[in-house]
Amino acid sequence: MKSDTPSSTVGGQLHSSSGGLVASMNLVASTNTQSRLEVPLRKKFAVERPWCNMYQEETRLGVAMAILKSLGIKNLRSLKNIPPVPISPITVLIGRNSVGKSTFARIFPLIRQSVERRKKSPILWFGDYVDFGSLSQAVHRGEKEISFEFSIKLDSNDHVNEKKDRPDFWLNEDNKLDYLVNEANITLVLTEGENNAYPKSIFISIEDFNFEIKFSSDSDLIKVDSIFINGKKCTLPSGYSAFHWQGDVLPNIFFGKLEQKNHENGEQESFYVVARNPWKSKIVNSVIHWVHGNVSHNTIRRIASQIRLGSVKEVAKSVSQIDGPNSWRDLAYYSDHSKDEYSRSFQSALVAGVFPEIIEKIDAALKKYFSSVRYLKPLRATAERYYRKQDLAVHEIDSEGRNLPVFLDSLSHKAQLSFRDWISRSLKIDVFPQREGEQIKVMARAENDDEPFNITDMGFGISQVLPIAAQLWAINGRHRDLASSSAVVIEQPELHLHPEYQARLADVFASAVKQANGRKGNTSLIVETHSQHLVNRLGRLVEEKVLSPDDVTILLFEPSEVEDKSTSIRISTFDNDGVLKNWPFGFFEPGENNVA
Repeated sequence: MKSDTPSSTVGGQLHSSSGGLVASMNLVASTNTQSRLEVPLRKKFAVERPWCNMYQEETRLGVAMAILKSLGIKNLRSLKNIPPVPISPITVLIGRNSVGKSTFARIFPLIRQSVERRKKSPILWFGDYVDFGSLSQAVHRGEKEISFEFSIKLDSNDHVNEKKDRPDFWLNEDNKLDYLVNEANITLVLTEGENNAYPKSIFISIEDFNFEIKFSSDSDLIKVDSIFINGKKCTLPSGYSAFHWQGDVLPNIFFGKLEQKNHENGEQESFYVVARNPWKSKIVNSVIHWVHGNVSHNTIRRIASQIRLGSVKEVAKSVSQIDGPNSWRDLAYYSDHSKDEYSRSFQSALVAGVFPEIIEKIDAALKKYFSSVRYLKPLRATAERYYRKQDLAVHEIDSEGRNLPVFLDSLSHKAQLSFRDWISRSLKIDVFPQREGEQIKVMARAENDDEPFNITDMGFGISQVLPIAAQLWAINGRHRDLASSSAVVIEQPELHLHPEYQARLADVFASAVKQANGRKGNTSLIVETHSQHLVNRLGRLVEEKVLSPDDVTILLFEPSEVEDKSTSIRISTFDNDGVLKNWPFGFFEPGENNVA
């Protein structure tokens, strides 16, 4: 049944509209015909979601700080099958040309531009920072889907309702997810649909439990096809369906209950109303299975509300601490096999009741992390002699460094002194803005200079390295309100720099991450480079104990041995003496197969 009026959200119903202002779906049936699903307008279902407000308010989520531990990718350009590789405080990407280094580095700004916009699918392939075209243009030749695999650590330091004495996962009396701090592995698979890309599946594993959601290939992009918890397919009660709306990175899940309305003309209209998760009571049913039949329902609900979600061992420990009737206390004396059985049963039931909230919490944490990504392109803007003054608050250096003069000019006197001190120690050069009327010029003085010069008179390399140094200072100095976990992606920082300055960059990077991580932050630098001098200096800093071996990972991108024009990654690290392990002999030497 179509309407000429905009769709409404009265009672949380999902109604059809011809205007497409809100995602719409109607299940329309007459008394004499079979019910059918109508989705006449699909345009903004994944974008506009006011009818989800009551569902979101119910979850009462806090936003955790996420630390990206590793990143894997499949079928993105030449990166056909890259298993998760570690992301360290300093992660160096190196290899010959056209083997996927830049593709890997640009995943970070790609996701940043995606979380900054409302969109119909998880990834915005073309945006303010990078341009991958579309999924069909970015996918590896002959493939149809692209997958991202994140391993993240969720920290609870900035959660609401934080309770220190609770375990990693906790359900309160209303079966709401309150507290989450753990590592999670997330795999998001995207494929090309009829009109645009859509999520094919998401798989999340935490501790020793996992769940997977597969989505319908229908072009309306709203229907959940199937849900698996701990590898077992779960079937919703009759009359319920699961749907999704696009979150910041992950598709978020909500439930609809089929309702019917009889009209005076004899027609019967059927439609979905947004509903609570019908599996909220699943834990109660699981407890019923393990206690005597004469135990009261109130006692069963009390027991169910106290079972804590976590690993199977944590669930078993939780069960042993809950007082109850004899049949419940007897569980403590069961064999290890039986304990594992009932603990796994309770765990799966708890996950079924809260997995949408877990997804939302992880999605919010991913947004927080990727929103803090800073990106500097390989060729920064050429310095100009003068810049027009602008009374703007500048919070970051843009990807080409064009706003560096305005950034420096916007700093307070105290912040300018801090920046000048930091860059003097790091690069042995003094840099400061100077006003002339309504114009700004950037002045610099090297160690042996008697007076400062306009940076346009000091060589192209200085203008290329200053945006990098300023951005690294900004994440530690002026802008402490940035997320405490962040990443700075820098492509080819060594461009137009003398080898001595290329080596000094390593000192700049070391200073930045040590300062950030010393104040309990988690800053990662992703550096795509061809510079032997930079790599060698990092090794020397490890040898001198300025950096630890765990602070630096070298990812060496190499053409795969199979004939599919794909790339493999060799992981190399420094030992305590600053010597690279798992490093190919003669890599930096000239030769047909050794072009860095």
